[in-house]
Amino acid sequence: MAEQGLRQMLPIKAYSSSDWFEREQREIFSRGWSFAGLESDVREPGEFLTAQCGRHNIFVLRSKDKGLRAFHNICRHRGTELLEGCGELGKAIVCPYHKWSYSLEGKLLGAPQEDLCFPGLNKEELGLHPASVASLKGMIFVHPDPEPGESFGDWAATLLDVIWPHEFEEMSEGPQVVYEMKCNWKVFYENAIDGYHLAYLHNKTLGGPLPSKNLWEPHGRHMVWYSTEDGGRKTSLPADVANTMAGSSKIKGAESSAYGGVYMLYPDSIVTASPYDFAISSILPIGPAITRLKVRTWGRRTGGLLGGIGVPRREGDSEIGIVRLEDLEEHPMESGDFMLEDLWICEKIQRSIQSPLFAVGALAQGPGCETPLTWFQAQVLRDLSEIA
Repeated sequence: MAEQGLRQMLPIKAYSSSDWFEREQREIFSRGWSFAGLESDVREPGEFLTAQCGRHNIFVLRSKDKGLRAFHNICRHRGTELLEGCGELGKAIVCPYHKWSYSLEGKLLGAPQEDLCFPGLNKEELGLHPASVASLKGMIFVHPDPEPGESFGDWAATLLDVIWPHEFEEMSEGPQVVYEMKCNWKVFYENAIDGYHLAYLHNKTLGGPLPSKNLWEPHGRHMVWYSTEDGGRKTSLPADVANTMAGSSKIKGAESSAYGGVYMLYPDSIVTASPYDFAISSILPIGPAITRLKVRTWGRRTGGLLGGIGVPRREGDSEIGIVRLEDLEEHPMESGDFMLEDLWICEKIQRSIQSPLFAVGALAQGPGCETPLTWFQAQVLRDLSEIA
C-alpha cells in the first residue's frame, strides 16, 4: 500500500472550543516555563516585573541578597493583585487595597490596625505564594509551581548545545510590538514551524528557503530552525535575506550566523536571532480565536527583517502599541513585512475552521516541511493526556 503521509493529530475542536482552550490554560500554560523578562530589567533590590503564565499572574523581583525571587501576584488578605507592569518597590511590597505589606522575601510584615482587626494574626502562614524562577542567557523564565514537575534544567534540555551567541550588553534595545491576531494560538504556532510555506507565502519577503533547504531540529520540547542553503551548512538566515543584508553592520559576537534563526521554546516563547537583529516573542492566548504576540527587539534601531522589527514606526518610538490587520492601510501581502503575511494567513485559516467542510489533509513530510507540526501536536497531547 502506498504511504499516506503524515496526518493531523489534534481534533478540529482543539482550535475553536472554549472547553479545550480552558484545559490548555490549566494544563499547558499554567504548568510550564514562560519568558518573563531580562535579568537587566531587575538589576537592583526592589525592582520587579510581572508575567502571565496561563491563569497565574506572577511577579519577579530582585531581593535584598541580589537574588531573583518569584511570587504569585496575589495578596493573602483579599486576593488583590499586588503589582502592575514593572517598576521599583523600595523596601517592601504593599497591597494597594488595605496596605498589607510583605518583605522582598515574601514574608508578611504586617497589616494596618493589626491588633484591633486581626488579633493573633499568624504572619508565618500568610506569606506570599512562591513560584519558580530561572535564567538562561540573561533571560528570566518563571513557573507557577514552587517545585515544578519539570525542572528548568529538564525543560531547557539540549538548548545550551545550540544556543545563540548574542549578549544583551552588545545590543541596543529597539521597539516593542504587540500583535493581536484573530486565530487560535496553535494556528500561529504551527504556521511558525511550517517550513513548507516559506518559499511560497513569503516569496516577496523571505524568498524561501525551499522545503529541501531548511530544517527544524528538536531539542527536548523545543525546536530550532536553520537554513541549509549554503551547501548544507546550518545558518540563521534565508539566503535571500542574507544577501539583502550583506554589508550591514552586525551584532558583536553574532557575526558568523552559525546558529539557529528561530528557537521555539515550548509552549509560549520564541527567540529569533541573526547577525543583524534579535527578538524575543511571547505568545499570549486570549481566547479560543484571539492571540497576542508581544515582541521585544534588539539590534539596529533603524529597522530589520526579523520578529516584526520591520513594522513601520516613527524614529525614536519605544513601543508601537497593538498591531491589528484591520488597522493597516494596505493589504498585508503588500506590506513587505513577513510577520503581517503570517498573521493574514493565520486569520484566514481560523475563519475556515468554522466551516463544516474544514479538514486537514496529508501533511508534507520532512524536517523542512510539515513534520514539525506533528511533533508540536504530540507535545500538546502529552500535556493534556497527563490528567486524562
